Amino acid sequence: MKLRKFLSFALAVSMLGVLAACTPKDSVPVEHHPDFPNLDTVGMTDLQKAVVLTAESFVLRKERGQYDDTRLTASGTLAYYRWSTGQRQPEDYTSQHTGYSNCAAFAHDLYLAALDLDIQYYTTASMTLGCTNVLARMPVTSGFASMDESQLEMMKQEILNTLQPGDLIVYRYADNKNGHVMCYVGNHMMIHCTGSSYSYEDQREKYEDIGCFRYESIDSFWEAGHRRYLFDKSSYVIIRPLDSFTGTIPQRTLDRMELMRGVMAEKTASAGWTQTVNPGQELTFTFTLQNLTGVGKTLTLTDTVPRNTKYMSGGDKKEGDTLSWTVTLPARETVQVSYTVQVDDGADVVESSSFVEHIPVNCPSIRVGRTLTSQQQEALAAAAKKADMASKGIALASAIYQEAFDTDVLSGVHANDLLEGVFRYFSAEIESGAPIYGDKWPPQWRALDENGAFAKLVAPGLYGGRNVLEGNSAVPATTLAFMACDRTRLVAAQDLIEGDIVIANDGVDALDGAAWLFVEGGLLDLQTGETVPAEPLLSQLLCRRHFVVIRPSLGM
Repeated sequence: MKLRKFLSFALAVSMLGVLAACTPKDSVPVEHHPDFPNLDTVGMTDLQKAVVLTAESFVLRKERGQYDDTRLTASGTLAYYRWSTGQRQPEDYTSQHTGYSNCAAFAHDLYLAALDLDIQYYTTASMTLGCTNVLARMPVTSGFASMDESQLEMMKQEILNTLQPGDLIVYRYADNKNGHVMCYVGNHMMIHCTGSSYSYEDQREKYEDIGCFRYESIDSFWEAGHRRYLFDKSSYVIIRPLDSFTGTIPQRTLDRMELMRGVMAEKTASAGWTQTVNPGQELTFTFTLQNLTGVGKTLTLTDTVPRNTKYMSGGDKKEGDTLSWTVTLPARETVQVSYTVQVDDGADVVESSSFVEHIPVNCPSIRVGRTLTSQQQEALAAAAKKADMASKGIALASAIYQEAFDTDVLSGVHANDLLEGVFRYFSAEIESGAPIYGDKWPPQWRALDENGAFAKLVAPGLYGGRNVLEGNSAVPATTLAFMACDRTRLVAAQDLIEGDIVIANDGVDALDGAAWLFVEGGLLDLQTGETVPAEPLLSQLLCRRHFVVIRPSLGM
């Protein structure tokens, strides 16, 4: 059988590089997360362990990879930027700052996270067509449809005999428009990213318990009628990126393979990433370490007191600006440690640099700027209640701020002008990064103009738009269908600060900006003067053409 001979030859040639580069080490099985009962690294090379156990670290994050922030788009052209390919380690996915990935972005990030190896292909199409590390390639002309049961069984055994831990299995569907990629981790198991997100029920989010990063059997490959049935695809390839690796395993990965295996580590801040803090305000950073194994561990944490802050308390030891902890983490227990700093006057951002063992574990930077005190919030609410509703839009919000604080905020600015001043066009090819559309790119695919007049007033991360909401009435069925598969994080009331102004429009040919003032937990419609609940209006923002949350206090 020609196909079998090709596979056997390719396997023999390809294995030489890996076997010459890595000598298997005898190892003792480590008790690990119970969700991975079949993930046994005994007999694997160190390089294979590096990839497989980094993949396991991703799976620990489960649903935290299911959705993105509000900012970037789902366009195929811009997908590279939305998925943040090449920028995510497993520890970057936290309860406070989730991220979005899909199968190809995960495969790309997996090798970068594990070995600093750039496989250079960001889509299943580019993997199947151009990847140089292909071990076996099966085009549609392989004639799967004409094979009898015994021939398919022989093909199955060839595939199983070919696969080694760390290999990527990539297939394309019959329509040749979509595909999927998975990482083989041994024992007929794979780890992959499904891109799963949430569904909507009465405007509420419902997350899949199994999560976005998944550990599953490859047995579905051989089940006729299953969506992963391998023998009804247009093509598949097996890729062995380890063949091209000539470097050394980073220390952070060695730590994931040993001390940190089965440990969930994250760092959060007392102010969420969409919030802002005032100069003089105290910030508390908390490390949460969850041991999912049946083996106790002792871990070292280090952190550097952030620039432009004053250390207040916390840490087992402090030497200069370096804080450290030695944490005893019992089996199946969770331990938290924290420290507190005070933000200096004149600071504009607070950024931290921390490690658990040698693994960077950080939270997003925190914006510094004036926010309203509780007394100021009360004054704003009182001004809103007695405001002259003859004014509309941003002019009304400016008048309310003027009444409450005797401060000129956004005077003479219209909602549409503000939206246009916040966004800029942005598009580039996935692999080259070269601009392709410039100013001709549809305006729903825009990014923040960081040099614009209003950029400093934009609440962190709270801007975007998809241009799928059809008017201001009930959400139409087509939009609900879109929302059911979108992977964008919703704007929620907890993301806002009292006094924020929410601005959005829906027009395609002409702007028709609407605006709301967030006050006393509700949204004051600056067109009608009516106060409406924050939900479901906030959850629909991502479906509008443009939206942005302006925080006027940042300019006060």
